[in-house]
Amino acid sequence: MSTEQILERLMREYGDSVFRMCFLYLKDYHLAEDATQGTFMKAMKKLKDYFELHIK
Repeated sequence: MSTEQILERLMREYGDSVFRMCFLYLKDYHLAEDATQGTFMKAMKKLKDYFELHIK
């Protein structure tokens, strides 16, 4: 499974929950969207780093 496939699966399974949590704290729809996107961008970077270190 590629990092992109893993990220897609994470977004499908947890995207709404992450957005709701961000919205709960930020109380602004657009800021919550940005925070959600940032969360998954960080996850993608960490996944790529993990695969580079552990899977060759």
